[in-house]
Amino acid sequence: MRKLSILFTILIITNQSFAQLISQFNWDTNPVTIAEHGPDAISVSGSATSSINGVNGTNGLNAGLPKADIELVLPAAPFNGIEGIDFQIDFQRDESRGDFITCGNNFAFGISGGDLFILFEVVNNSGGSIEIYDTNFYTVPNDDIFRTYRFYYLPATGYAEILVDGLVVWNYYIGNSSNLNWPNNSNVILGNKMDGNGSNKTIFDNVIIGEVYDSALPVEMSMFEAVSLKENVELKWETESELNNDYFTVERSQDGEVFHQLNTIKGAGTTNEKQSYSYFDENPFFGINYYRITQTDFNGKSSMSKPVSVLFELKEDISIFPSLLETEAELQVKLPFVGDEVQVIFLNQSGGEVLTKKFSNQDHLKMNAPTSSGTYIIQVNIDNKLYGAQKIVVR
Repeated sequence: MRKLSILFTILIITNQSFAQLISQFNWDTNPVTIAEHGPDAISVSGSATSSINGVNGTNGLNAGLPKADIELVLPAAPFNGIEGIDFQIDFQRDESRGDFITCGNNFAFGISGGDLFILFEVVNNSGGSIEIYDTNFYTVPNDDIFRTYRFYYLPATGYAEILVDGLVVWNYYIGNSSNLNWPNNSNVILGNKMDGNGSNKTIFDNVIIGEVYDSALPVEMSMFEAVSLKENVELKWETESELNNDYFTVERSQDGEVFHQLNTIKGAGTTNEKQSYSYFDENPFFGINYYRITQTDFNGKSSMSKPVSVLFELKEDISIFPSLLETEAELQVKLPFVGDEVQVIFLNQSGGEVLTKKFSNQDHLKMNAPTSSGTYIIQVNIDNKLYGAQKIVVR
């Protein structure tokens, strides 16, 4: 074993290692035991609560009052047998000792004496275990600023890193393939021995825990696309192979951030043959729709696809023209009937509102295009009902 002297600032997962999301918490609302992804927590301190002043103005986790350790306990089952781990948390310091995450007696990551520390075990070639413990390599600032603290271990190479806001502050290299010696059947605890020093402030936000492993992906998805049709959106995806695949969950979002479940599709279990799947969204949003697929194994572990987006176009009985025009040039909208109140909303490609025009008792609308060039989605609301949308390009 040797400790690396060269620090890397970018994590590269090689073709030997893969990551799979197990658990995610953001604590935007109470109760704080509810997970954003994965199983909910089993228990938590009676003082712990969601509170303001998290990352980017969101809520986060506050140890609360009366003063008590957070002790957010996650069930053991989804973590049993993990080969490697990728853990990340947003944290602002108000105390000198406590664990971000701990499991049993041989895995912990947190602060001790104001410094980061790490403890984990790996399986050696003879079937025994090697303990790695280190501290005093980075002092956690006590300045009321959230920073992102991340630890990951790659079993394919026996390589571990700790990063703070994306910069490597510690690493370790075993030099050969070695799985974590994970304490199976032990609950995972977030905020062990952490009480915020009684400050009654948000100290945790945005926890993500993933498994890193060397074996083949449970599902090898080779294609995922969304196609806008006349009255709906068709989702199509294919897998090259599947291992213990229970089902897929189809989710949709209007902003690309908050997703809601549409339906579940049964998986093929275990197979090495290509499988094709499809799903029709019968009620897509007018404008841009974002979709993603979450795959869940029989053991409850899941992995998530990257989102795809599609523009669901305007109904045939509304005309918006021209679709290509100069800045501030005239744009026309023809409606199938006279609307008492009509809104024409210009959205950018991220879904943000740029400009809104209002009309009353008209069916032929005229207006000027935005003053800035770019691609816009024109969304038409008639009498407070979203009626259609179409893309235009302003140059």
